[in-house]
Amino acid sequence: GGRQCRDRYNNYLFKEISGKPWSPEEDEIIQQKYQIYGSHWVKISQFLEGRSGNNVKNRWYKYLSKKDQNKTKN
Repeated sequence: GGRQCRDRYNNYLFKEISGKPWSPEEDEIIQQKYQIYGSHWVKISQFLEGRSGNNVKNRWYKYLSKKDQNKTKN
């Protein structure tokens, strides 16, 4: 449907620029927006210049979700 098409379009569109390293500010934004939107990666990616929903999702699973688990363990 429309969403799949848009996701695919976003992935192609951002290929060239999404290779840049993630900044602490971006990580912060992802974590803040995740509290609000949950795993709506495309929605979160709209707050990040040059990142697709896929970029954000990969960032979350590779790095941020693990960081988060460490914090919440007592």
